[in-house]
Amino acid sequence: MTGLRFWGVFSTSLWPADEPELPGRIHITRALGGPIASLLLGVIALAIAWLIGQSAGLAWWLAIFAAFDNLVVLGLGAFLPLGFTDGSTILHWWRRW
Repeated sequence: MTGLRFWGVFSTSLWPADEPELPGRIHITRALGGPIASLLLGVIALAIAWLIGQSAGLAWWLAIFAAFDNLVVLGLGAFLPLGFTDGSTILHWWRRW
C-alpha cells in the first residue's frame, strides 16, 4: 500500500499500478487485518468503559461509543459484502481459492 485517498470520513487504500498479481491468500489476509484490528480496539474500549464506570459521565459515553463503533460498524460491518468492504474482498478471493 502506498497511501490513502480520503472521501470525507471514509478512505480507500492506494496500491501501486505496477503491483504484480498476488495470490488470493494475500488479498484475504489484507482484508482480515482491518476488521480484526477494529474488533480488538472495540474490546479495549469496552474494557475502558467498564473500568471507568458510568459515573465518569462523558468519558464513559465516549468509550461506549468507541466500543460500539469498532465492534459493530467497523468490525462486524466490514464483513458485509457490499462491493466496497473487506467482506466483498474476502468473498471474491475465497471463491477462487
